Amino acid sequence: MKLYFSVASPYSRLMRIIIRQFNIAVDELEINPFDNDSDFLQVNPLAKVPCLVLPNQQALFDSEVIARYLDQEFAHSRLFTAEPYWSQQQFFALLKGCLDIAVQLRQEQMRLN
Repeated sequence: MKLYFSVASPYSRLMRIIIRQFNIAVDELEINPFDNDSDFLQVNPLAKVPCLVLPNQQALFDSEVIARYLDQEFAHSRLFTAEPYWSQQQFFALLKGCLDIAVQLRQEQMRLN
């Protein structure tokens, strides 16, 4: 598997933490999603990071989709249990919301400079 990521993306960082936590073998490819790299655009027309390319060349993009896939395939549903425990879902939503706010703040800082 290949993980396209950017060090500037907190969503990429979260995926890299999950990969390390579960000891998953993944080739990590650091990119700048704004460079419009043709190889990256072929697998992910949205040009968003993170993006996980599976062995069958299917691409998963969206941090929650990738996290759920990795959890189900490699961690026996330890993060997202098979049955919906809403406190776990709520915690993940809170985490994503915090990341969204951090990204928005950084974008605003860059806009003002």
